[in-house]
Amino acid sequence: MRKLLAGLLLLPALAGAWGRQGHMTVALVAEGLLTPQARQLVDQVRGAKGWQELLPGRSRGFDKADAELAEFCQGPEGRLELVADWADAYRFRHRGTAAWHFVDLPLAGDGGPDALRQVCPEGDCLPAQLTNHYQVLKDRTAAPLTRLEALLWVVHLAGDIAQPLHAATDDDMGGNERGVFVMGRVGTLHGAWDTGFFVKMRARPAVLAAELDGGPWARGPVDPSAWAQESFRVAKSFVYPQFERTGGHYGAEDVRQAWPVVKDQLARGGGRLALMLNAAAGE
Repeated sequence: MRKLLAGLLLLPALAGAWGRQGHMTVALVAEGLLTPQARQLVDQVRGAKGWQELLPGRSRGFDKADAELAEFCQGPEGRLELVADWADAYRFRHRGTAAWHFVDLPLAGDGGPDALRQVCPEGDCLPAQLTNHYQVLKDRTAAPLTRLEALLWVVHLAGDIAQPLHAATDDDMGGNERGVFVMGRVGTLHGAWDTGFFVKMRARPAVLAAELDGGPWARGPVDPSAWAQESFRVAKSFVYPQFERTGGHYGAEDVRQAWPVVKDQLARGGGRLALMLNAAAGE
């Protein structure tokens, strides 16, 4: 499992996996693009018997996860944002799923299909797992509880795959081993993109989602491998060059320059989550 640097970089840390705000934003963007058939699919799947087996349990930073899963499965509305960070909470008690959240495409390479095969030969990485869970969700003969778990993973991993540092590494664990200061706050490069920029921009998921147009990304083929390679290119063309240019010291103007890239990736994640759910429903 990825770990943040010890010592200074942990006090305080800017870490997560898009963070709660980012994952909720992706889910909210997707909800605005779902077809009636996809909404029906979500309602059908969320009612699976035995959903309690998927409770992640209380863990540091995820005290609401159990209650939110219960509300998602039993409440009057299956709001995707309730379970957008379920997989991060679940990971604390199911360590074997940690590698599902990222794919370490080497920054020095081209991020192409050969590179992907080399770093993920057995499918224990983000694009492969997103594909696998999507296929399970589509399968109407699969056990209801298995489909529910697949839905929870698809909602989360569609967000992760749009985060550039979940698809690239420069021998630094996807930016987790590069210290940064974001307007004076210490953390890591990975954490800045997960959470730090959201904090400094005072972003709120509902407001942010309303600003984003995920429509262009809600069409086309379902291709998580291509999406990971696209995020890799964003990391290579913008994320790491900006880090080198700033020396890891991000002022207000640097955050403002990064923010449109963050927003674009969130729109892509939300649109593609909608694409997958619509397609799984037969659209």
